[in-house]
Amino acid sequence: MKIIEFNELPSTNTYLKENHNNYSTNTVIRALKQTNGRGRFDRQWLSDDDLTFSILFKEQNANHHLIAPLAIVYALLSYNIRAQIKWPNDIYINDKKLAGILIECIYEQGKKSCDIVGIGINTSKKNNELNATFVNVDSSTLLSSIIRCYKKLLPVGNSFLLNLYRSYSSVLGLTIHYKGIDYQIINFTEDLKLILENADNTIIVSANEIDIKSSIVK
Repeated sequence: MKIIEFNELPSTNTYLKENHNNYSTNTVIRALKQTNGRGRFDRQWLSDDDLTFSILFKEQNANHHLIAPLAIVYALLSYNIRAQIKWPNDIYINDKKLAGILIECIYEQGKKSCDIVGIGINTSKKNNELNATFVNVDSSTLLSSIIRCYKKLLPVGNSFLLNLYRSYSSVLGLTIHYKGIDYQIINFTEDLKLILENADNTIIVSANEIDIKSSIVK
């Protein structure tokens, strides 16, 4: 993968959305400083001295939602850092958020032309987000490790990736409160929806239907 580095961008994802036709597949856009980064639900992700980058994929692959968090987890393991995946795609260490992932699709003439996988990882103490943590590692070396792991995971099949994802999930088995009823998280579907169960019912819930953080029964 070719890495192109900018001193500053509002958002690496936004930049690639606007300029994807100028780059080939597997291009990595990195910003040393990101001033208007976005997470899920358009939450702002500001970064100064953190690792922020986006990868452009023009080949069809439906598994980026599994590969991206796993690539981060495995890259961190090379530093002997054990992380978990908080559904759907946040990376946590000891119940503190380390990284976030935003995957966006570009459609042209009614067909998907590419995927953009945006990743932000706290590698400095400057992050002011409540309940966040950071890893004190060289950002460039960590980026290379993530790319190496990502490339190894790209050809892996969905079922095997999903089993790997389950093994690093921090939410499997937890009880959550959804629409006034308690359920246990028992599994994930292939497209990473939650499978919830209680004594009376089994339901499937997508990431757009629930805020997992506020729903966990403590």
